Amino acid sequence: MNGAVQRPARKRPLLWLLAALVLSCDPFSQENGGNGAVSVAVNLSALQASDVTRASLTVSSGASVVAWADLGESLPGQWSGLMVGIPSGTNYTFTVELFDSNNVALYSGSAATSVLIGQTVTLSILAEPVSPPPQPVVSMPVIDLLTASGISAVEGSQITLSVQAHDPSGGTLSYSWTDSCGGGFTPPDTPTTIWTAPPGVPASPCDLVLQVENSAASVTVDLLVQVTAS
Repeated sequence: MNGAVQRPARKRPLLWLLAALVLSCDPFSQENGGNGAVSVAVNLSALQASDVTRASLTVSSGASVVAWADLGESLPGQWSGLMVGIPSGTNYTFTVELFDSNNVALYSGSAATSVLIGQTVTLSILAEPVSPPPQPVVSMPVIDLLTASGISAVEGSQITLSVQAHDPSGGTLSYSWTDSCGGGFTPPDTPTTIWTAPPGVPASPCDLVLQVENSAASVTVDLLVQVTAS
């Protein structure tokens, strides 16, 4: 008997969004002590944009905040802004935060880059949910025991099969018996069944398959039976 095969449960994907920051530090800014300017653009999908009412960008160097600003919403789902007075330097961290109408942070992401005079850099920030929704817990059926009155059969003869299984959450289980060689199960949907070998000898052993299913997932187990001529 082969081991039980579990069908993985579907997981709800997390929401991702991409903030594209264009760091543009013009040479003329050297007149202002070598400071630069940062042009920011954040684009959200329509689904994500419906929840976001405010976006902000923080520029920091180590533990020090160099600049901070709220971004303006030019179009639905499109936030932008211009930050000036950022000294030329390396290892700046740019953090984007997106908030709902209650000023609760929904998404946050950060990335690091340098701000150098006369250079333009495109920085992409991948923001994740601050508090992602919990994934549903899927209770898989458990097969405790599978018994068979034999592992070989003469064509047209019968084998009695029986399974003991349970649902850890106490749910109702359903059963489905199938095979690969044209035999028959009586009945095909109960824990105990009688399998009748097909007439004629199959070219390969018959694979008897049991699927046990609850409302969320299923488990399968199979048994190979060699059929011989009468």
